[in-house]
Amino acid sequence: MSAAALSSQLRTCLVTTLAPETEPTLHTRLGSAALCLSSHAIISSSDPQILHRVRVRLSAMLQSSKSDVRRSGAELVNALIGVEWESMNSHGLTWMKLLVSILEKRVDGYDTLEAVVGAIRKILSRIKDKPTLIREIATPHIPAYASALLSLASPEHDILTKRALLIALPAFLDLIRNFSNTFRPFVSKVMNNIVYPTLNSSAWTQTPVDLQIESLCGSIYASIYLTAPKDQLREWQISILKIVDEAHKTISQTFGIVQQDAKYSESASGWEMTVDIRDTYTGVLRLEMLFRLLQTVLTTETKGPVQVPLSKIIDLADRLLDMEIDLIEFKDTSERQDRDFILTVLPVVHGNAYNLLNTTAHAVGQAMLPYTEKVFSHLRSVKLVPSSLFAIPIFEFVTNFTTLMRFVPDDFTQELTHIIELALTSLEPINESSTLADFFSHPSAFVTQPPSELRLPVLRLLHAVVNAMPGLPATTRSRIDRFALMMLNTPSSATEEERLLLATVLQPGNNIRWSILPMVSRKIPESEALGALIHPRFPPMPKRKEEIEATASVEALKSLKAQAVKEEGSDAESGDEEMADDEDDESRVKLEELVVKPGTQSAAETAEPTTSASAAPSVSSILKHIPDSSDKVLQTSSAPAPVPKEHISSSEEPQTSSLPISQQLGAQKRAAEDDAAADSSPKRPRSDDEGAVSTPVAATTTKTTVGTIPVAEEEDEGDEDEDFEMPELNTELSSDDEE
Repeated sequence: MSAAALSSQLRTCLVTTLAPETEPTLHTRLGSAALCLSSHAIISSSDPQILHRVRVRLSAMLQSSKSDVRRSGAELVNALIGVEWESMNSHGLTWMKLLVSILEKRVDGYDTLEAVVGAIRKILSRIKDKPTLIREIATPHIPAYASALLSLASPEHDILTKRALLIALPAFLDLIRNFSNTFRPFVSKVMNNIVYPTLNSSAWTQTPVDLQIESLCGSIYASIYLTAPKDQLREWQISILKIVDEAHKTISQTFGIVQQDAKYSESASGWEMTVDIRDTYTGVLRLEMLFRLLQTVLTTETKGPVQVPLSKIIDLADRLLDMEIDLIEFKDTSERQDRDFILTVLPVVHGNAYNLLNTTAHAVGQAMLPYTEKVFSHLRSVKLVPSSLFAIPIFEFVTNFTTLMRFVPDDFTQELTHIIELALTSLEPINESSTLADFFSHPSAFVTQPPSELRLPVLRLLHAVVNAMPGLPATTRSRIDRFALMMLNTPSSATEEERLLLATVLQPGNNIRWSILPMVSRKIPESEALGALIHPRFPPMPKRKEEIEATASVEALKSLKAQAVKEEGSDAESGDEEMADDEDDESRVKLEELVVKPGTQSAAETAEPTTSASAAPSVSSILKHIPDSSDKVLQTSSAPAPVPKEHISSSEEPQTSSLPISQQLGAQKRAAEDDAAADSSPKRPRSDDEGAVSTPVAATTTKTTVGTIPVAEEEDEGDEDEDFEMPELNTELSSDDEE
């Protein structure tokens, strides 16, 4: 599209969509206007005067008395400043004042307030790396903006507050990360008025906190160390210790009827706004929230290297995992109902502990290896109901930890063998008793299939264990091999099953005396890894086009198509070069044909075989072309020998060289007949030797040879052989002429 057409679009948008008389219906055409203002091509090619009128019109819309018009103006400002810097320099300060004033008044609905906060966030994100604009726009207005957000996110717990929190919490997070020094006076208010009350709400309402709001609060808590005036990385470590202390306090209150280690009897301080747990259910909800908050802090990127209090986190998880279902001891004063409830929720608590260990292993990496024995000691006591979803955190932790270790010593074989048995059992069908006698009509009444959520964690666990534990017992390894062979039913869609099968082949183990390679090769015959193993000296098996299109991604297909087009172009270029070479050869042949003078005979016309230019003709091959006395007709050769010029008659050369070969042969025949008639007359007696080489024959020889001289010179030019013995032939001919 031309620049004039692009410029006309902005003019049309200003005259029609953004006109003051169309304000009542502006919300119906807001999408087209935002699309026009967010186009960099349209804005860059527009007339500066038209663009200035658009900016003025947006400022007027922000000052409108109608809430819908103010909302439209905020959304259009958000679209325009994202693609053009001149608008930020000229009208950024004006728009910031108008937007903050709308937010302070709070007379609009949440839709308008959300659009206003979105426009302010866009302005601040655009100028965060511009010191001049920060000094002019951000620093004077952030205090009023933060105060308006604090009043917007009221502590009342209803549906309106949830919508307000979803608007205010992302804005607080941006201010903490981008303008931490300016936002420092408001940190305590945000934490005490919004973050802590929101996270503690489950203790009052006995309902879980909304996961989206909890995640935003966790991100704010994980980033609050950036507002510290000094030693920020130490503040990050203190924030983790506060969560650990609060978790210990929650465990002590939730499991108060359980006999625990004396080292945990000391009451932890917790964080600033702690709460008292009234029942076990509320304590479990709060404990889950604290573990998720701790995982958020561990996975949030920091500005520099930090020191994780790893021993504190391991002790927290170890305290929960020590409460085994079979070995737990209750106090005498506890009630039976409370005991049964604790035994019911213990698998959930253990799953949260393993999730925390898994996240910690991802965060610290191999720094967790010194705690391997302490962590793996709890795996032997894991007891789960078959096909229980509570086993997923355990399987994921063992998978990631064994992958992190890369090699598991034989000391932990017993623990991992127990987990493998649980994993294999969790995917086996469950036989149930039923009052129905017909199994074929109601098979689901007799057999319950395991949940599909367990499939991937179990397959990944077995793959990691096979690679990291070559010392598995033969019985356990045979069960894994049998399970892998029976699990793979649809190779085209079973990626994890194929990985497990390949691992069982490539990692046979130390205690195994068999190989399932023949069966695996029948299961996945088109596997490239198995092809390299079975046929190591062969090239890789090529895939069919259908397989490539079915398994390759969109980017891979695009690259293959581009490569094919490139190869076709190279083939076409090589074909053009070959055609050009063929044309050169044809032109060279035609040129050689033109060089041959009339009266010559080509190799295709002669009955005698041709000799190459590199092989010099011998005397015998030349003499056999000389006619004997019975017939005086000279037999021509395809490669005649050149004759010295002294034997060529100058008067007869042009006449003979201009005649075709057929006429030359006719002339030779007539001359031979005339010679025979002259010899038969009694007037001229002659000897028998004179008939061998007579004067007419010599002339005929000369005539025939003259016509072939140019061909011999053209073909053998520059390739003369030193062993060529033609001078002897010339000598003999000269002696005959003398006789």
